[in-house]
Amino acid sequence: MADKEAAFDDAVEERMINEEYKIWKKNTPFLYDLSFLQQTSKAKGATWMGLSDLKKEGSWLRVDDSLLSSRFQKYWNRGEPNNIGEEDCVEFAGDGWNDSKCDLQKFWICKKSATPCTAS
Repeated sequence: MADKEAAFDDAVEERMINEEYKIWKKNTPFLYDLSFLQQTSKAKGATWMGLSDLKKEGSWLRVDDSLLSSRFQKYWNRGEPNNIGEEDCVEFAGDGWNDSKCDLQKFWICKKSATPCTAS
């Protein structure tokens, strides 16, 4: 009986590891991007990231006018967004996001498709 229980426990543990691996593999590109963006904002200072609520307060849109999913709320710094002084644009600041005035000069982070290398 103990052997069956041990085999069952091993199977459950293996399944959990496989599920965690699938989640990790699916999210790895996003996590690399997030890490890069955080390191850039730490090195260069607060960095614009292409989100604003200029069209409707509290409704955060990307530069392509697509609505930011609520699943990204966890990336705001504590107490943000707070709209102090009409802050309508989003910046990376430290380890998270902050709303800030859109007319401030900061570095930008842009998404660009990769271009294939060609042999000369």
